[in-house]
Amino acid sequence: MYKRHIIISKLYTHLSGFQQICAYNGFYPPDYLPTPVGIEFDLIVVTRAYYVQEYEVKLSLSDFRADKKKIEKHEFIKAGIYPAVFSYVIPIEIQDKIELPEHCGLITFCPHSDYDNYTTFSVVKKPYSKSKKSIDKDDLIRILKNQSIRGFRSLKKGQKDG
Repeated sequence: MYKRHIIISKLYTHLSGFQQICAYNGFYPPDYLPTPVGIEFDLIVVTRAYYVQEYEVKLSLSDFRADKKKIEKHEFIKAGIYPAVFSYVIPIEIQDKIELPEHCGLITFCPHSDYDNYTTFSVVKKPYSKSKKSIDKDDLIRILKNQSIRGFRSLKKGQKDG
């Protein structure tokens, strides 16, 4: 069984060498998108030109299918409101069993073990977005602050529980 935090960490390491900024396990602030609640992300990458690429890690077929409940997020992406291109990252063995939304990219992974640093990531399909706008630097700072606060709260909770 795959562990989400390990796959996200390996993907982060794989992508961060090519991009300017990466953030993981965060959320967009509620007032950033036309929605009353913040929308979560597993990993975002911001290019040197300030374009956002979002990656959602799904570890199983049921995990992938459950994501279809996030209708609002996918409607934002299709309409070009969402400031990012969006890709799913899935285990290679479920690739032939999924129905990928047209606007989404797909990356498969094949880890050799949870404990080594070698995981193969393969781009199967590049994402599509109507949005051609870059992210504002102030909005990026707000997203990174939210991500840091959330990470700190998770760490604090883990210390309490453990």
